Amino acid sequence: MPLSDYKILVVDDEDDILEIVSFNLRKAGYRVYIANSPEIAFNIAMEQIPHLILLDIMMPGKDGIQLCNEIRSIRYLQDCIIAFFSACSEDQMMATAFACGAQGYITKPIRPKDLLVKINHLLKLNVPVGR
Repeated sequence: MPLSDYKILVVDDEDDILEIVSFNLRKAGYRVYIANSPEIAFNIAMEQIPHLILLDIMMPGKDGIQLCNEIRSIRYLQDCIIAFFSACSEDQMMATAFACGAQGYITKPIRPKDLLVKINHLLKLNVPVGR
């Protein structure tokens, strides 16, 4: 499947991060959607059914763990790959992220090239055939 067929939703409350990450993903060829709040992200996920959601954990109001749980509760979103993208590198936070249904955990800061490698890897491992 060409990269332009993959839909990635990037969720972060920091606009600078959204801009940098989305720029690099688009440059690589992905179709990218952005959201600066969990509420907007949920609506985009329901409408677009992304292949991968790159999700910050610490956001004001509802956090990424809560959003992950909501997404996992929707039947037709259960195949979405969720990779947390967080500055928090504590083992307990990572364990919580995986326990709620994440398939990846990427710590910030990260070089754009390394982020692309990790995203490519997650997509190859987890996207169901025919989706």
